[in-house]
Amino acid sequence: MSKTIIRINRLYLHIYNHERTRLKLNGLSPVEFRTQA
Repeated sequence: MSKTIIRINRLYLHIYNHERTRLKLNGLSPVEFRTQA
């Protein structure tokens, strides 16, 4: 069961950092914004 939780957590973090866009960041994901600067 703990492996499933770890997998879900990793997936959530990936989506949170790589796929979601923020209006404050001009529509970029946090990772895209960091690599742009």
